[in-house]
Amino acid sequence: MRFKLNHRYLLRKVVTSLKFLCGVDNNDKVNRTNLWAMISTISTLVLLIIAYNQLREVNETTSAEFAHKIKNDLYSQHKIRLITLFDFRVLIFKSDSIENVWFELDSTKYKNLPSLDKSKNIPLKYNILEIDELLQDFEDLSFYEKKKQIKIDYIYNQYAYYIETIWEDPQIQKYIKWQRSQAHNGYCYITLENMYTKIKAMSDKEP
Repeated sequence: MRFKLNHRYLLRKVVTSLKFLCGVDNNDKVNRTNLWAMISTISTLVLLIIAYNQLREVNETTSAEFAHKIKNDLYSQHKIRLITLFDFRVLIFKSDSIENVWFELDSTKYKNLPSLDKSKNIPLKYNILEIDELLQDFEDLSFYEKKKQIKIDYIYNQYAYYIETIWEDPQIQKYIKWQRSQAHNGYCYITLENMYTKIKAMSDKEP
């Protein structure tokens, strides 16, 4: 008997609440038009929440796949060698005209580096397409961080050393200055520059 009384009491409360939210018709009953509109609104909100959660999962998956692809690209033998050569400051920006530029190995300085394996011959010249491909990987990382698809902490933990090494290289700075001097190219690698600024600020805060 107590259960039935509680059940009826709860039902009355629900009906009273619905009347308050939806209004009543001429028979003092819940206005069905407003009731269905409220149900439709609630259903739409639930679907939006579900869609948002699914989209967030998709974005997280896409970001993880992109980060994995960038890591594979950067960790190729050729790009690691380029980063290492920049780290030891043995690649020199060269030009013989306004349009013809390249990077060249400082062979004398390179031979005096005891920590590098010189058992294999390496190219003496590197065209700017090779350098752009390396820089573009970091530019892409920076772009996706700006769009909040990759977290800055992840980039800092995985790529801070590489970003600082590349951006702080004087020859790279000469090359970027040359790129920005070209027509309609004044903002070349600006996203990477902004990323470097963030990474450097985080690095400077570490003890």
